[in-house]
Amino acid sequence: MTKSIILTGGFGFIGSSLVEYLNKQGISPHIIENQDNVGEKWRNFMGLRFTLLDSIYDINKVDGPVSIVHLGANVDTREKMNRQLWRNNLTFTTDLFGAAQEYQVVDKFIYASSGAVYGNEENDFSERIRGLKPTNAYAATKLLVDNHFFGTGKKWESPRVYGLRFFNVYGSGREQAKGDMASLVYKGLNRLTPLYNTGDQINPLSGGVIGHPLPPTGPNPKGPHWSLFKSHRPDIKDGEQKRDFIHVEDICKGIYHFLTTDAPSGIYNLGSGTARTFNDLIKAIDPNLPIEYVEMPEVLRPQYQYRTCADLTKLREVAGYKEPFLTLEEGIEKTREWLKTNG
Repeated sequence: MTKSIILTGGFGFIGSSLVEYLNKQGISPHIIENQDNVGEKWRNFMGLRFTLLDSIYDINKVDGPVSIVHLGANVDTREKMNRQLWRNNLTFTTDLFGAAQEYQVVDKFIYASSGAVYGNEENDFSERIRGLKPTNAYAATKLLVDNHFFGTGKKWESPRVYGLRFFNVYGSGREQAKGDMASLVYKGLNRLTPLYNTGDQINPLSGGVIGHPLPPTGPNPKGPHWSLFKSHRPDIKDGEQKRDFIHVEDICKGIYHFLTTDAPSGIYNLGSGTARTFNDLIKAIDPNLPIEYVEMPEVLRPQYQYRTCADLTKLREVAGYKEPFLTLEEGIEKTREWLKTNG
């Protein structure tokens, strides 16, 4: 039975949410954090209970047996493949696992993979490695990690290894430090551009790249409104592109399940198992404002996903996870209440 939990990325959105969840279970985890990348994330650990470790080589200072939850990563999907992305997402993961093996006190190693590894796949979201074609460098590094642990079919008995493929995670206000990478739910509830347009200008999405929009060209006569990408496929209507949105509370519950049970090692999807449209999302946030559909920048079209939906068969039948997931409407309302309470 795990005695201690070590967490990387504990100051981030999911990491700090997990610390809060663990605190409610009476657990105070140990956190390894990249001090050079804390930035505004310092706000996320206010009121939480944890202990800081200086490096991965402090693992042997913690009472065992130990479970490691590795969430730290560069999550910018716009990043090109470079040395920093490779080191943050791949090399650090293998170094951390190497230290875990060296000190022989770790009985479980849980790392965050991503639903982004499925690339342009729209129908088969089963937990495989071969045949997947990620469309950005971030997803490619996550698939490389999956391949490192499970590409040869290796069975991990000690320590047990779990790769959890998160889908579109949202919830709470701890996303503030993510900037452009924050979820659409967070952006919508906080009236952030470019999703929300005050009507004072033409929406920059019609001519720019996310994160690097062109200058506004003049007033927009529509007044305040939401802006979504048009569909560039004849079989899918504007705003009917689909995502598997999962509330961060459900992510924490899923991680806790693997911490407290002895499921077989492997890759497991962690999403809601339901694909919802962007139109659904906007209606749940605020149905009173109109939606404007704008042109998708050409640079995004080759890598744009029109549907994601986690296949939960393995999570349910192999890992034995039985908990229900929040609906999109329930999750948005829970997020709204969090923001009202916490600011």
